[in-house]
Amino acid sequence: RGAAGSAGAGGAGAEDIARLVLLGTPSRGTMSAFQILNTGFALTMSPREIFTMPSAYQLMPAGRDGHFLDLQGKPVDVDLYDAATWVRNGWSVFDPETGRGPGSDGEAGLFLQRALDRARALHAAMAIDGPDGPPVPVNLFGSACMPTLDQVVLEAASDRVRLQFPDQSPTWRNARERGKIALIPGDGTV
Repeated sequence: RGAAGSAGAGGAGAEDIARLVLLGTPSRGTMSAFQILNTGFALTMSPREIFTMPSAYQLMPAGRDGHFLDLQGKPVDVDLYDAATWVRNGWSVFDPETGRGPGSDGEAGLFLQRALDRARALHAAMAIDGPDGPPVPVNLFGSACMPTLDQVVLEAASDRVRLQFPDQSPTWRNARERGKIALIPGDGTV
């Protein structure tokens, strides 16, 4: 169906949906997407390649609260959807140590801000319920829970704020303690 007949914020088209099953869909987002944007995916895709995929940004968490911690485990207020934050801190393709940038920071920064704005708009649209709640019944299922990335530790450096992921941080001395504060039950990704 076209956009006019889709089940949008007003629920138009919901009567045509008998059942919708989503398995492992990060509807509320996942910090694993943020990690992949910064470290790449396995050996097959570098951050430079993933940087160009708008859907990667749409998989990040919707809100800005609670996803970043300092080295003591206290929340840090960071706007995940501000491209200037990424550029200033050398995140993803803006990392000066690896020199993996996609071209001029200006062009890449503009692309990034458009992708982040589009992701924020998607999250806002998904958060809208009809006056009586969701227009389609929602059922949630859980299985064996595995540690799943929900928070990233930020380490202040003289030139920027460095990202410390639980499975990749050589500077974090006690990885087990770090994992306790950065991981929540999930399926390992979502």
